[in-house]
Amino acid sequence: MLISAVIYAFGSIMISFSHTILEFIIYRSIQGVSALISVIQACLGDIFQRKKRGTIMGWFSLIYGIGTIVGLPLGIILAGLFSLRMPFYIGAGLAIISAIILFLFLKETLPTKVKFVKDTNENINFTNVQEDLVTNDQKVTDKKNLDKNQDKSYQFVKILPSSFINFLVNSIMGGFFAFAPLLLEHFGYTIIQMIIVFIPGIIIFFGGSLFSGMISDKIGRKGAVLIGLVIGIPSAILLTFTLEMLLVPLVLCLMLGISFINPPLSALVLDIVPQEKRGNATGTFNALSILGSAIGASIMGFIIQFYGYSGIFGFASYILGACLVVAFFYIKNVQPLKSTK
Repeated sequence: MLISAVIYAFGSIMISFSHTILEFIIYRSIQGVSALISVIQACLGDIFQRKKRGTIMGWFSLIYGIGTIVGLPLGIILAGLFSLRMPFYIGAGLAIISAIILFLFLKETLPTKVKFVKDTNENINFTNVQEDLVTNDQKVTDKKNLDKNQDKSYQFVKILPSSFINFLVNSIMGGFFAFAPLLLEHFGYTIIQMIIVFIPGIIIFFGGSLFSGMISDKIGRKGAVLIGLVIGIPSAILLTFTLEMLLVPLVLCLMLGISFINPPLSALVLDIVPQEKRGNATGTFNALSILGSAIGASIMGFIIQFYGYSGIFGFASYILGACLVVAFFYIKNVQPLKSTK
């Protein structure tokens, strides 16, 4: 995370010096290399026990969303008051501040040294040299996971169902975020009316994410994901046929259903992989999320062109239906660990 913060600061400063769109893209790519989300999620998975990870992923989604919501208008204000380069200067400064906070207050969660000691039976035993942030029951769980995967290197096939669902869900979200203003404008909404719609939508989405993470710690990850899909699928189907009459309440209901899906899936990825593989796993998981958002926005653009706005909800219902099948048959209902005295 320290390396990422420094790279992000460097990329932000270079963006502020760009004079052509090509330079902007190159420097923005450098900035993007420093993406911290996956590392932060892996770190949270190291620190917190499995019985709390759903709640933590819910809080992470909430705080991440608040940062995005605050940052967008703040960047516009700074650019208007000063220049288009000012938000990138501020971004570089915030990255440096983050690096200082990380250096001073965050302990390393992944062991810096791993010892492999042969016992008398010539079996390989794993000893963590630095796990002071991980509780005893988590140590036992991670050791069992590692022992299970010693002979065979960790295969990402274990997180493919979760990653596939997340990819599909984010393809819907990417399209909705791209075309929501145009959809509302199509039905005669003014800017003020759009804001009135977006505010409860944002509250519902992030509130649903937090609640979903919390209940996944109670009923299991699979159960929380299925609840979200059961809420979202009927909403998407109804929107296909009643686009104008119940547009806003059904869209809000659809957003509530979708908000239930990501935190349990993120927690599930952290649950099922060994500690030393969490960074790789969360990196793959989030890369597919971003790819899904980009592809979904492109697909929905073509759907709107040929089938109108109702077509995007039909597309969403098919996608969520596919997610339901994958979740029901291929997602294991990982239960939270019981508290130990």
